[in-house]
Amino acid sequence: LSNLGTGLSRHYAATGLLEELEESIQIYKHAVVITPPDAPELPTLLNNLGNGLRDRYARDGRLEDLEEAIRVYLQAVARTPPSALELPRNLSNLGGGLLDRYARTGRLTDLNEAIRAYYEAVAHTPPDAPDVCGYLNNLGNGLRDRYRRTGRLEDIEEAIRVYQQAVARVPSSAPDLCGYLSNLGSAMRDRYFYTGRYEDVEEAIQILRQAAACAPSGG
Repeated sequence: LSNLGTGLSRHYAATGLLEELEESIQIYKHAVVITPPDAPELPTLLNNLGNGLRDRYARDGRLEDLEEAIRVYLQAVARTPPSALELPRNLSNLGGGLLDRYARTGRLTDLNEAIRAYYEAVAHTPPDAPDVCGYLNNLGNGLRDRYRRTGRLEDIEEAIRVYQQAVARVPSSAPDLCGYLSNLGSAMRDRYFYTGRYEDVEEAIQILRQAAACAPSGG
C-alpha cells in the first residue's frame, strides 16, 4: 500500500492530476490504520501521509489539511526511535509543516517550534551525511523568518552561520548550491541593513554573484 501511495504521489507531481493525490492520501491513511502501533514501519507511513496532506494543502490551501499533516508528523516523530536513520527526515518535515502554518497564521509559537525541530534534525544527522546541508538550510530559513518577525540580531547571525555550514558542506556540483548561496548572500544583506557594516554588503554582493554564476541558464 505504501509503495502504491508513493507511486501515485510521484505521478501526481509529474501530472498535477488531483485524483492521484487524493487516492495516494486515502491509501496512506489505510496503510496507517492497518499497521500495528508498535510496528517499526509506522513512522514512515505516518510521514508519507503527512507529505500527501501537505501537498494537498499546497494545492488547495485548506488549513485542515495542514493541521492534520502536522498532527501525523508529530506522531511520526514521537514513534521514531532516537537512533533511527529516518528521525532527522521526520523532524525536518515536521518543521516544514509548522513553518507553513506560521506563514498562514502568523503564530510565533509555530515558528519557534519549527526552528526547534530543524535544530533537532541537524543534531541527529552525522556531519558528513548528504542530507545535513538541506537541514542546515531549512534551519537558516527558519531563523531568518524569525529575524524578520522579531528583529533580533542573534537570529540573523545564527542564520548566517548555518547557511555558511550548508555552503561549505555541499559539493560544488550539487544543484542545491545555488539556492544555498542565494540564501547566505541575502542573509548577509539583511545583517548589513541592521548594522550598516560595509563589509557585509560587500560580501553579500560577492556571494550573490556566485549564486548567479552557478544558476542554470535562464534561471
